[in-house]
Amino acid sequence: MARLAARRTEVQIPSVSDGAPRDAASTTGTDESPQPYLGPHLWLNWQGMLVGQPARSSSKDESIVIHPLWEEHALYSDADVTGEVEFGPYALLMTLAGSGRVGRASPTLVFRHRDHLIEEPPGQMRDALDLGGWTGGGIGDQAAAVLSLALARRVRSGGVVRQGFEPGDPLGRPFAPTHSAPILAEPVRTPMLPGIVRAAMVQEAAPRLERYGRLTGPDATALTRAAGQYADALWWADGDPRVSWIKLVGALEVAANRWDRARDGDDPVQLLKRHRGPLYGKLKKIDVRAVDVVAESLAGMLNVERKLLAFTLRYAPPAPDRRPDGARVDFDDLGPALRQIYEWRSRDLHDGIPFPAPLCEPPVGRKDPPYERFPALGVSGGGGYWPADVLPMYLHTFAHIVGGALRNWWDDLPTPGPSEIDGRS
Repeated sequence: MARLAARRTEVQIPSVSDGAPRDAASTTGTDESPQPYLGPHLWLNWQGMLVGQPARSSSKDESIVIHPLWEEHALYSDADVTGEVEFGPYALLMTLAGSGRVGRASPTLVFRHRDHLIEEPPGQMRDALDLGGWTGGGIGDQAAAVLSLALARRVRSGGVVRQGFEPGDPLGRPFAPTHSAPILAEPVRTPMLPGIVRAAMVQEAAPRLERYGRLTGPDATALTRAAGQYADALWWADGDPRVSWIKLVGALEVAANRWDRARDGDDPVQLLKRHRGPLYGKLKKIDVRAVDVVAESLAGMLNVERKLLAFTLRYAPPAPDRRPDGARVDFDDLGPALRQIYEWRSRDLHDGIPFPAPLCEPPVGRKDPPYERFPALGVSGGGGYWPADVLPMYLHTFAHIVGGALRNWWDDLPTPGPSEIDGRS
């Protein structure tokens, strides 16, 4: 039986025999010392159900805190998202509010979740900083981000709108003191992301949502973080395209770091050896113990650009089905374009040189489908000049590449299942 922490970001399962798959950051201990299994609240609650922890049946337990048995969160979108689906301890329910107007977000869906987490005694709470399962936001935000990635639509949580506290009260009670409808900017002229409000069905996301619950904790954490970056990029596209570019690159970095670490069994020393061979050699000659210290410190920063390029080229989607007559991106040779975008992101963050103005504008003309890249030889304005070769693609094209790569990676992640997560055969 799983034991789940009061902070609801940890599952504790008795440690398993040597050689059995483990999902925790720490894998030492005895049968008397349960091991923490960290991951996002959305994933963790699902694991509680999978290992046999029943849904909460009382709003009171060992602490004085009163917990709802279930909650509903309003999810907003400017796309017309319909359909209903259940996955794990969750359900997505449509409101029929509809939308389909760019920049006009409506409470299109309700995300309902049952609580499969129980209290951890206060004396067992950790006192050290631990961000192992932290993705930002609560379970509703995580669900919205994951759904946004799965559907390639803008989805954002406004927070809780209803809670249930008693088993005999299936209707629950309205609850909205922390609810806030998210603000979505309307495009000034034409949308930065043409087609972003096309109708979608939540059933299209069902296979990937089901896979989510069978991921390992580190994979679920990385996927949720990447989905959050991607969802933010879509949401901010018309309000601040520069932020969208930064967020899209960030989404790739999150996924690429996890993908690269998984190749070496998450071993920082092997990462250091592969990405910083000369440094590894020098440290080893000085003091073998220094290798471990430096490797652990640099594990998340080693050759970020190279990892991003390798990951994206490995999982990049094909070109869109419908393409413009001209100004196309070469999907058979994305490397140069990705390097240029990464350079612009680095200049923006580290030198304060914003993304080029033409890349923060909607596609030129009213083509359908729109141009994939800037069609002219160059453009000047605001004190800058940019030739076409440094304007590799429009934002909507990059969003297509990033979203497609993340979804392909999602499909490729291992799904060991609950029998391996809790050590039972």
